[in-house]
Amino acid sequence: MALSPGKIRFLFPHGSDGYEDIREYLAGLNGSEEVPLADETRSLRNDFNAKYVELMAGVNQANSSFFWWAFYFTRKECLYTDLAQRIFHCYLIGILIRQSPSCDMVVITSDRLLARQLSDWAVSQGIDNIEALQQRWRLKDRIKSFTIARMAFTLLRAFHYWLMVKALCRISVNQENSYTLIGSLIDPGCFSVEVGYKDTYFGELPEFMTREGISVLVYGGLLKDAWKTLKLMRRKKLDLPVIPWHFYGTIPGMMNAAWQSLRHYLFLIELKGNLAINGVSVDRILKEAMKRDLRSGHFFESMWVYYSARSLSKHLTITACVIPFENRSWEKMLVSGLASNGDSIRTVGYHHASITPAHTQLMMGEQEAQVIPLPDNILMIGEVTKEILETSGNYPEKMLKVGCALRQGRKSDRPRPRNAEGTVANVLVALATSIDEYVNFLLFLDAALLNIGGYQVGIRPHPEFSLDRALDRLPDLGLNFDRMGGTLDSNFDWADVVVYVSSTVGLDAISVGVPAVNVDLGKFIDVDPAPDDCPLKWSVSQPGQLVPAFQAIENTSDSEYESSQKRAADFSKRYFHPVTDESLGAFSSLVMSDSQV
Repeated sequence: MALSPGKIRFLFPHGSDGYEDIREYLAGLNGSEEVPLADETRSLRNDFNAKYVELMAGVNQANSSFFWWAFYFTRKECLYTDLAQRIFHCYLIGILIRQSPSCDMVVITSDRLLARQLSDWAVSQGIDNIEALQQRWRLKDRIKSFTIARMAFTLLRAFHYWLMVKALCRISVNQENSYTLIGSLIDPGCFSVEVGYKDTYFGELPEFMTREGISVLVYGGLLKDAWKTLKLMRRKKLDLPVIPWHFYGTIPGMMNAAWQSLRHYLFLIELKGNLAINGVSVDRILKEAMKRDLRSGHFFESMWVYYSARSLSKHLTITACVIPFENRSWEKMLVSGLASNGDSIRTVGYHHASITPAHTQLMMGEQEAQVIPLPDNILMIGEVTKEILETSGNYPEKMLKVGCALRQGRKSDRPRPRNAEGTVANVLVALATSIDEYVNFLLFLDAALLNIGGYQVGIRPHPEFSLDRALDRLPDLGLNFDRMGGTLDSNFDWADVVVYVSSTVGLDAISVGVPAVNVDLGKFIDVDPAPDDCPLKWSVSQPGQLVPAFQAIENTSDSEYESSQKRAADFSKRYFHPVTDESLGAFSSLVMSDSQV
């Protein structure tokens, strides 16, 4: 590739791993400058968050229909797909080009869709565009071409799942009863206790409501280990009925879901509305998101939940429904299916976790609440998260209520005293979210603590992500650490400080008086669950800032330290409203309001 003489700016939007030779070549050119990705990202991400919510809310408003809400991408999340990141890269590159119109901008990426989208936009703006390398089709792209075969496989897999549910599931319901349905996700962990059932999202609420004389029915999707979960359900003697999704499902319902998937793939919805962010078109990216939901089976699964819930409503009387609220398509389809027979059903959503700026799926556009299917009320884990959504979420007045922190359960919140020397020696590292985050966090710690003694590092991985997978990608990691086992409480007893990126363990630490340090890795979204004004929290963005943060904690006087612990305990109770019989009763009353007990 021949570059014109003059200033050159180059950007690696996904990092430069694997592109070291290209980076070295570009850095050696006269007048070249690498765009500092992390710094640019931090400076732009707050504005991007607002514009991203505005973009997706506008698309949702312009295209709203029953079938539209079965697409996963309509929830506008940032954390679990690459949709938001691709749109951010379009936003970032558009700004960089406008900032330096006389420069050559070189973008090095393996993301073919991003390259095509930016090429389209450059042509529309009269910007000279050169694709330096035409990549051959990769295996992943070839697999995508067999869409019909993938849809057939999804249908066969669903039929196999349905047969398992029919063969193994035994339920005891009274068709004369009026039930309060708890929509949830279930796995073997829900049945690990000797007696009873503990819900993934709602903790002890189902059993509490049952003891209060309310007829409760848990309607749960099998989250993982379906065969093991079904066998446990069959073996356990439960105090309330637990029914897997699709137990009342039918073959015609399954075929209807498959037909809707095929129909929408062959005749893709023509997107309406503004399909650009900050003047940069993202139409290709949004269309690919629709196709991905159809190819992956996500659209099919959402529609199958709808048809199965519709069938359930014909067999049983449901007067109230409480679901976890994360603005997911299955939540909308479940409630729509239950209400399809015309009966009045009170619906309550429960947001069960912390809220970060990255939780864009919880933010509504100014008029979006008028078209998006929302519950009658949404209960939050505490006052803090309620205030966040009331301030910036654009929810209808009086929709948000305070519930309690059901997933956290009943906690003693025993404060951990400062060690006698007042030093920071034991550093608990809480990993979460993804293997990529593990890798970048470990590299950060390696650089921060290189050749620095006096610290014992204990790493607590997230149960869903293997630490070994991250270590396999870091053969030269020099960080000395121990793997932490045991309970979280025992880890807090050991720790002088907790270091985290996105884990709610940081908030848990603060609640028991252990200082926490958040590490900002420069992602395009802010993933810190603790607000900036949270007591006992420090923040760093560069490896060289970590040890000074530890020293700042050490330099805090005992009286100031104890005062911060008290303020942190008060803050925690406002963030995680305590679970008590009184708060469970208030939660139950809100669910049952205007419905028949």
